[in-house]
Amino acid sequence: MHETDKFSALLSNENVGQMMCFINPSLDYIRVGDQLFAIDDSVGLMRRIKHTVYWCIKHFSGHQYEQILFGEVDAPELIHSRHFAFSLNDKGIMLAISSLYDYSERVITGHFEHTLFNSISDAVVLTEADVINNPGPRIVFCNQAFLNMTGYKKNEVLGRSPRFLQGGSPDRDVTSSIRSSLSKWDTFKKTLTNYTKQGSPFEVELHISPVKDVTGWYSHWISVQRDVSGHKQVLDYIHKSNMIFQTSNIGCWYFNIHHDYLFWDEKTANIHFESGDNAVSGIDEWMELICEEHAERFNINVIRAISGEAPLDYEYEIKSENGKHRWVRVKAELTNVGGDVHKSLAGICFDITDEKLSLQAIESHRKVAERKAKLALLGEVAAGVGHEINNPLSVVTTSIDLLELDLMRGITTPAHFENITTRMKDACTRIAKIVDGLRSVTSVTREHINLETIGLVDCIQETVEMLTKLYSKDGINVSLHVEGEKREYGILADWSGIQQIIVNLLSNARHAVLNSDNHIKDINIILTSKPQYCQLDVEDNGIGISEKLKEKIFEPFTTNKIVGEGTGLGLSISKNLIESFGGSISFSSQPGRTCFTCHFIRSAIDYKQDKQHIVACTTEKVLLVEDDYSVGTSIVNLIEAMGGNCTFVDNGADALRILSEDDDKFDVILTDIKMPILDGLHLLQSIKHRNLAPSARKYIMTGDVFSINEDSANRISTLAKGILKKPLTRADIAQVFTGIDKPFN
Repeated sequence: MHETDKFSALLSNENVGQMMCFINPSLDYIRVGDQLFAIDDSVGLMRRIKHTVYWCIKHFSGHQYEQILFGEVDAPELIHSRHFAFSLNDKGIMLAISSLYDYSERVITGHFEHTLFNSISDAVVLTEADVINNPGPRIVFCNQAFLNMTGYKKNEVLGRSPRFLQGGSPDRDVTSSIRSSLSKWDTFKKTLTNYTKQGSPFEVELHISPVKDVTGWYSHWISVQRDVSGHKQVLDYIHKSNMIFQTSNIGCWYFNIHHDYLFWDEKTANIHFESGDNAVSGIDEWMELICEEHAERFNINVIRAISGEAPLDYEYEIKSENGKHRWVRVKAELTNVGGDVHKSLAGICFDITDEKLSLQAIESHRKVAERKAKLALLGEVAAGVGHEINNPLSVVTTSIDLLELDLMRGITTPAHFENITTRMKDACTRIAKIVDGLRSVTSVTREHINLETIGLVDCIQETVEMLTKLYSKDGINVSLHVEGEKREYGILADWSGIQQIIVNLLSNARHAVLNSDNHIKDINIILTSKPQYCQLDVEDNGIGISEKLKEKIFEPFTTNKIVGEGTGLGLSISKNLIESFGGSISFSSQPGRTCFTCHFIRSAIDYKQDKQHIVACTTEKVLLVEDDYSVGTSIVNLIEAMGGNCTFVDNGADALRILSEDDDKFDVILTDIKMPILDGLHLLQSIKHRNLAPSARKYIMTGDVFSINEDSANRISTLAKGILKKPLTRADIAQVFTGIDKPFN
């Protein structure tokens, strides 16, 4: 038996306990008691002893390590070890060898390390490092993940080379690459096919690295193996799908949930990066590319998709390098190839910027068409409004004449004057309501409507009053029938929206009866109160709706009017408005009778007698900015009659000059919105920018028929407490003095 084999046999003998050995300085032999064993550095055991002795002499230091001792060929899983401790003395090198231990119990020395290795989801394998030729480095440790992955038990793995996992016909190129790396003590990384105990193939991503001790001796190879079978199947699917998507602008991506691994194909990278050279490795990095207003929602949708609650389908805007933002749509479904370890999202994404721009253009055209439709309605309403305003206006003018005559005759009875002024106030209130109605009719549909309880009867009556005279000129009878008390018709809606619906329905009914042969042309508006809703019927005895139009009557641009008479948007707008209120619209039609039926959600309404606001005398100082001298003078007189002190200027530039001289002088600033030199909006912006009169309450006044749109209202809300609609009343001034906010509409 060879000397080294004899020494190995001695070390492997369980009956031999601790030993103290002497190594001569020339490194020729090892003496154990009376036995001498020649040091042959062609064998790994002796070569490491010799290497360690050289190191100890060079560094004049001791060293220790675990010497692995494998069992017989028929029991390779029996792995033992002895602890070697080297020390120096005057005579030479002493080697203390411990008793024989079970190496599988000593390879992981602490409970923490053992728990750590077994909690890792990837397979971890330790082998000896000195043997490259057959049978190859033998396994001395493996964690539980390796056993779960391969299906083997620990005693079936220890002492064997990992090569047995490659099956009966391993890939020669792969084994050659591994051998080449091991011979150079290089790290190795490659994906290869292994086989389970049952013979099933699986793909692993293999990382092998050498482990060396302080002396520079390579003691182990550590191998980390990740099962990527599911990942590879998904990638194969993606690559196959790419063949289909090559001619399209669709990218593919894959996210492994267990390993937090994100894969993008080239097209997905090109969609998100203009250069296409970049990529991201996780969902967090993906979110950083998305505009802030969409990023959080994207993350929520991804979480829902991962949990299986719903497939991922989301559109978001990305930050482009050239400043031009792009839109992307991403879709994905949860896949579960090979268990939870391979649970993933597999999906596609595509650039929808052109589609978004087209939709925005369509939306812009829709809004323009709606505004044109509103203006067309305004044209119909205007003729009737002139008559409606002239009637109360005549009351005002005759009352003024009467007052002048009475003063000339010396009549100064308070009761008499109160009677005349009351008639004038009522007439002015009527004019204000008519103008308010025009504001409502001209307001274009808003994106966000604040629903409130309104009186349906009052709203319809106000609208019908503006149209009655116009329709009567065409011989059309418009009648309103209300079942029950009007307090039963409180609905949850928007006042201007209801007026728009009524005008649209009446306009269509007018067209229908004008084109019929009936001598009597009737339009009936019928209100019926139900337990859960209020029903509005607009009925006419006109020509009816053709069968061709019935199927698409509520679609945009559908009309039976000749070119130039209508836009075809009235019913489409009305349907959208009604549904935004939570209601519904339907119709029935035949020659001689057409009826549109609307249902609105009921809401409690409380009718109370209007009371004029009364305030005690005030000493507040008001700056009034109004370009119309007569209007400004009347407001000044009203403010001063109520106890206020008013400074009146007719343009914004003068107002800025006064405020610059003494900005603490005024408690209230009232400004008209439209003025020469400097309008009200720019005046308030300048005041805010210069930080003038910060404590003063500011209000915008307007006499426009056209309603202030949502964007303008939002801008005004940052500058003023509210909007006052002309004509101003004592109640309006009282609210200004008490600091009450006025609605921005």
